[in-house]
Amino acid sequence: MRPPDPAFPSLPQAIGLVLLLLLLEVLLQGAAMLVLGVRLPSPAVQAGVVVAACAVVLWVALRRRGEAPREAFPLRPVGAPLLAAITLTILGGTIVMSEADNLLRALLPPPRWLEELFEQLLLGGRGLWASLLLVAIVAPLTEELLFRGVILRGFLARFPARRAIVLSALLFGASHLNPWQFGSATVFGLLAGWWLLRTRSLVPCLFGHALNNALPAVAVHLLRIEVPGYTSGLTGAVRFQPLWFDLLGLVLVSVGMGWTAGLLERKRLQERP
Repeated sequence: MRPPDPAFPSLPQAIGLVLLLLLLEVLLQGAAMLVLGVRLPSPAVQAGVVVAACAVVLWVALRRRGEAPREAFPLRPVGAPLLAAITLTILGGTIVMSEADNLLRALLPPPRWLEELFEQLLLGGRGLWASLLLVAIVAPLTEELLFRGVILRGFLARFPARRAIVLSALLFGASHLNPWQFGSATVFGLLAGWWLLRTRSLVPCLFGHALNNALPAVAVHLLRIEVPGYTSGLTGAVRFQPLWFDLLGLVLVSVGMGWTAGLLERKRLQERP
């Protein structure tokens, strides 16, 4: 038996973990479709598939690292001010990335089936609460444990911090397997890597990821917000957001990131011996 490797995974090993996760999800979802006799399982069933697949991959990774879950997945509290700053960052970021997505879809229209799938999941098209279970609880939990708790921490043991964060973010974006999610996922991966590096906690990553994924459905179904290009759906002709809304997004993300940087720098100075 190989000895534990605290620096696991390397880049090739991380790619292998992601491929294993995707393979398990395909196999388990295919089995669910056969058993249930449906074309696409409900979000609740998909959530179970994702949890089961990720549990296997995390088990493999922790055995290779020789690490207990409590060590691998630090959940130190970070304080309300930092969570408030992250909230502003995510609010502004979703607006900015929504407009970037509008531009990408105008230049490179996604296939119809993918548009419908995104709308069902992200906007609660197959039931708000079931969709929120999948995209705002299960996806953030499983993806953060794998990509920040295992992969990024392994990269930080092998590479300079900046390279580790960039590589893990690119791998996170690529794991979504389509160009329409690659950009936003990679940007979020960069933010989450920064938060983990500076706080040594997965709490900001989990919180920011859940908020980012929940916002579209919450804006449409609970807050009843109507902004062209932001809440108008993902199918049909592309609509761009109003200029004032884009500017609001830029202001919010700038203020949020500046506030976050200030809080993290203050924390660093307080911890300096």
